[in-house]
Amino acid sequence: MVSYKDILLGVAVMLVWAGNGVVIKAITLELPPFTGLAIRFAIALIFFLPFLRWPGKEQFKVLFQICFFMSICHWGSLIWAIDKLDASMAAILMQLQVIFAVLIGRFFFNEKFGWQTGTGITLGILGVIIIVGLPENPPALIGVLGMCFSMLTLAISYARMKAMHGVSSINYIAHLHLIGILPAFALMFIFENPRTDVDWNALNLTFLIPAFLYQALVMSASHMLWQRLIARNSMSSGMPNLTLLLPVFGVIMAMIFLGDTITATMIAGGLLTMIGVGIVVIRKQKRIES
Repeated sequence: MVSYKDILLGVAVMLVWAGNGVVIKAITLELPPFTGLAIRFAIALIFFLPFLRWPGKEQFKVLFQICFFMSICHWGSLIWAIDKLDASMAAILMQLQVIFAVLIGRFFFNEKFGWQTGTGITLGILGVIIIVGLPENPPALIGVLGMCFSMLTLAISYARMKAMHGVSSINYIAHLHLIGILPAFALMFIFENPRTDVDWNALNLTFLIPAFLYQALVMSASHMLWQRLIARNSMSSGMPNLTLLLPVFGVIMAMIFLGDTITATMIAGGLLTMIGVGIVVIRKQKRIES
């Protein structure tokens, strides 16, 4: 049984993750997305480079694959997509990672699922279709596709983590930023021109400095804490169900801090997606227990 302390810690992690979407959106209002990503990597690497340890040749191959999908593909497309969407919309679309994870398990690891999980996946996808297709002012399709790609690559990185052994969480975080920093700067210079696109003298450093520290330190610490909570309580403990709080917290924070407007269509589509994802998560938990 999960202790109340671990439940509270898990909820705190969800609050941190939900807040990250709001922070990313706020950063993109000050800086081009890839410029912000490169700065985040540079700051994080300053703190975590001392904890870098060579994991061995075979584990480094696995780490490189995980970091490629996580830090380059997922984080890169995430900040790029949020730049084009409301933070509240992004918070709802982030739930697609659960659906992609199940589909990857089915097609690449031969993990079969029943009609209940299939129904959950269908409901989740229908919810996204409602959000994207029915509003009078639909969100930017390119942003939605970017979020889908971001959640797909996140699910792939989680799948590859099954092969990671003997690597501490802080060493993993150090590799994540080391492997991602050069591609992040490459994306910045290929798609953006920070020398001319940014008025460096007009930046709101009072906001940006805490925002980047939040991403570099608080987010990294939350991921390490989440790994420990999952390891301590096992996947069948119900702890993963807390991820269903992410869109709720994310939408509320976007309304409070960014002034996002929530429409009836977003509520309907979001609830349908959450119900679908909830079915998938609960079915996965029951399979583990059995």
